[in-house]
Amino acid sequence: MAVSLEDVRSWGLKVSEDFYLVRFKIYREGGYFKVKTSRLFGLEAGIPKTCRAIIYLRGSSYEGALIHDESVRMHIPSFLIQLTKDNELWLYARKIEDEIIFFDEFEKKIDDYIIEFNPFINIVGSKSPRYSKGYKYCSKCEEAFLVNTKTCPRCGATLRSKPRRIKKIGIES
Repeated sequence: MAVSLEDVRSWGLKVSEDFYLVRFKIYREGGYFKVKTSRLFGLEAGIPKTCRAIIYLRGSSYEGALIHDESVRMHIPSFLIQLTKDNELWLYARKIEDEIIFFDEFEKKIDDYIIEFNPFINIVGSKSPRYSKGYKYCSKCEEAFLVNTKTCPRCGATLRSKPRRIKKIGIES
C-alpha cells in the first residue's frame, strides 16, 4: 500500500476500511494510566460514545471501555505501561461492529490477528530452512520462513539467516 503525506492525520493513518494505525499518548490521571488520541480518529472510525475495547500489547492483553467525547481515551493498567518505552504508543486498530481491537504489529503471534481479516501475507513455514534460497529460521517456532524481516512473523523472535556453526572438537595427540 502506497502512503502519501496527505493520508497521515494527527491521530495516525487509515490503512483500509475498518483498519487503522493510531498514535496514542500515555498520561497519568488520578493515580491511573490512560491512553488517548484525537477525537478525529473516533469520528473517522465511527466509534460510539462508549464501546468495548481490547488491547494486545507485547504478549499481554487488557479489556476495557473506550470513551469517545472530546478525545478517544481508555484506562489501562500499569503492567501494560511498563511494557512501553515512551509516553507515545502506536497501535493497529481494527473495528468490528461496536468493538475495537488494538494490537502492536510484531510482538504477539500473527495467528492471533488473522481472524476473518488478513492485513498480512499468509506465511507458511517449513521445518527445514533453505538458506541459499533466502529462507530464515526461527529457533522458537522451529520453522523456516521466506520473509524480508529480521524477526519471526509468528512470535517476534530474531530469525537466523545462516546455519549454526558446528563446534569441531579437535583431539590433540
